[in-house]
Amino acid sequence: MPPTVKHRKASQAWRPGRGVTLAALAQGVAGFLQNVEVSTARGELFIDVVRDFGLQEGAEVEVHLEKDMSMPVTNNTYIMMLTSSQRSVWERTSEQPLVNMNDPDIGPHVFGAYLMAYWRQNFYGSEIHFKHRIRGLGRYNLLMFNGGSRTDIVVRGNVSVVNPDGQHLKYQDVFLPEVYRSMMWVCVASAAVAALFLVSLWRMDRSAVHSLMLATLVCKACVDLLQWQAYVACSETGSPCAFYDDPSFAGCIPLLAVKVQEILVLMVYLLLAFGWRILRATLNIAEIRFAVGIGLISFYLAIFEVTCVGTQCGGYEMSRLILHSLAYLCILVAVNFNITQLKQQISESPASQSTGKDYQRLAAYESYRLLLLVYITNPTWQLLIKLSVLSWQEVWAFQLTTELADWGLAVALLIIFRPQKNMQIFELTTPEEDEQVPVQPAEGQE
Repeated sequence: MPPTVKHRKASQAWRPGRGVTLAALAQGVAGFLQNVEVSTARGELFIDVVRDFGLQEGAEVEVHLEKDMSMPVTNNTYIMMLTSSQRSVWERTSEQPLVNMNDPDIGPHVFGAYLMAYWRQNFYGSEIHFKHRIRGLGRYNLLMFNGGSRTDIVVRGNVSVVNPDGQHLKYQDVFLPEVYRSMMWVCVASAAVAALFLVSLWRMDRSAVHSLMLATLVCKACVDLLQWQAYVACSETGSPCAFYDDPSFAGCIPLLAVKVQEILVLMVYLLLAFGWRILRATLNIAEIRFAVGIGLISFYLAIFEVTCVGTQCGGYEMSRLILHSLAYLCILVAVNFNITQLKQQISESPASQSTGKDYQRLAAYESYRLLLLVYITNPTWQLLIKLSVLSWQEVWAFQLTTELADWGLAVALLIIFRPQKNMQIFELTTPEEDEQVPVQPAEGQE
């Protein structure tokens, strides 16, 4: 089922319109978007209705739109379907100036729509209603073309896009429910094993930070459950899916859960970098304020990011990424400081049981520093794989690698900071040996 449109990032060449609003309520199994309203601002050429929707041969597209006839009428308005390659050509060509067909003071400026389109139909009358069956596999875009761009247009109606066998998901998203279902059970099993270790083998030295790391696995399983159910509902019933830009509050819950899980992971990395429950029992007031501030601001930006509708929504995501980058920088500085302090403390301490603990902490933080670099650069490597290795039909494979990477990082973090017994060689020391013993002068010396 097609989504309502959220124009988050619009280039200057291909602008969906600063004055665009699109509201939709989806009901029933037919996958119709009801009460759709699209309005174009002056100077805007293209309005996306359905974007980048993978369709198989035999998929059905049904559109019923009505134009507000109280607005000025133009004969250069079309409803078009473009393939991904055709859309790229249209985007590049839209940078060219409009053609002035009449007097510049009173005549309309008209875009020369001579380019190829998979399908188009003139929208000169008051309404348009058509059904179309897709002839080949591909990614398709349904949009409204306003060639007479000095004219405002208001359109209302219904849109339905359904793949064969009543499948409402995009073709590239068909396997995503299975991906999320599988990863949910992987996270559940991992969390169960970790909990078993924490209440048995690791119970003597466990602390609150280990419970927090366990909570990240549990949270990840809950997020995968929400995503799985959201895609299943969208696939089977055609109900709005959060990942297809459902503007309702319920539709935003899965996306917001993803953001909350990311914030929780960031807080775990930050607290470990500060040494909470590893190097010291408590944090100072400045560290507490910094961690709470990062978490609250990130959560605030995440709420606006997932609920925002319009062309200016990219600012919330960019602000959140900048905030996280600042947190990563602080984490790296804190980790390097802890490693330096541990090395200095080991070099100045005699052989004792506490020194053995310091060796273990030093090894853990050196491994943590490498893991942190993997965590920070992981999105970059994932993007390179997506662009250079996988095709548009393999979105499920990209999401699977992303999920596996997140799960692997969470498990590796728990293993690195797992509660450990002291190193065996330091078990030979006694608590008395940790104290300074005065040196007795040799016989015959004063």
